[in-house]
Amino acid sequence: MARIGVTMEDVSQAAAELRDQGQSPTVDRVREYLGRGSKSTITPLLRQWRQQQNEPVDLGELPEDIGRAVIALHKQLQAVAQQRINTSEEKLEQEKAHWQESIEELTQQSTQQQTEIESLNRQLKASQEREQNLHERLQTQQVQLAATEAQREAAQQENDTLQKLHDQQQQESIALREQFEHYQEYSAEERRKEKEEFLHARRQLEESLGSQRTSLEQANHLNTHLQQELSSYRTKQDNWHQQQLEQTAQIEKLKIQHQNLSEQLQISTEQKAALAQQHTELQQQITTFTTKLAETNGQNSQLSEQTRSLNEQLQQQRTEMQLVATSKIQLEAQLEALKNRGD
Repeated sequence: MARIGVTMEDVSQAAAELRDQGQSPTVDRVREYLGRGSKSTITPLLRQWRQQQNEPVDLGELPEDIGRAVIALHKQLQAVAQQRINTSEEKLEQEKAHWQESIEELTQQSTQQQTEIESLNRQLKASQEREQNLHERLQTQQVQLAATEAQREAAQQENDTLQKLHDQQQQESIALREQFEHYQEYSAEERRKEKEEFLHARRQLEESLGSQRTSLEQANHLNTHLQQELSSYRTKQDNWHQQQLEQTAQIEKLKIQHQNLSEQLQISTEQKAALAQQHTELQQQITTFTTKLAETNGQNSQLSEQTRSLNEQLQQQRTEMQLVATSKIQLEAQLEALKNRGD
């Protein structure tokens, strides 16, 4: 629906009504009274109404020239008054516009400040949320740090345990090495003694074989000595066999230790390099003991060969002794025959 415009009649009626109420008809009062219209429309209509209000002055019985002068002065005073009113209204309108602009500017500033306050509140809220998040993250990190510290202490304890195990293994390895060195020295000494005994036995055999024709008792004594030597060799062979069994048990023990170390290597990856080194050293020890066991087996084979050779020599000596006994019997028979012939 189109808005009804303000007419001269409306302005005149509103201005007269305001004047009758004892109020000065101004643009704002007329506009407020009408409830519509713009200032640019009401201002010229109100000015026209004021000009129309210049009614003829009742001069009464004044002379005509004085009456005209009074009317001219009245018009002049009205014009001056109207100009002052118009000037005041324009000034008032300007001031009102200025204040309206100031109010609008202050309203804009207030709105901007309110926006800034809301922005600052949002920033404060975001900052508080970030602070809360940081606090929660700090608590989480403290919990994680405590867990990490516990893991580190557990790892340190495990490392200490593995270090103790390593030291124990190293001590056992040193003990085994010393035992093996002692075994080497003992084996060398035994081989030297056996060689000397064998050479001594061979010399005795040679002396016995050289003198068997002269004394059967010496041959029997030599036979007894050989029997003792054979028993001694068998005892030594049994000792070698026992030492071999002990070495085999030590190798099995080292293998078990090697298996335990392998399992510990799977548990602790951080100690992998150290345990791998221990594994290599134990493997070398196993290889060394295996090699020495093979050498011992070779030595046992040599001793078995020496025993077999002695048995053959003993058998040969027995045969020779039987031949000597037979020759003795024949000589005694011949001697008896010669005695019988002499008789």
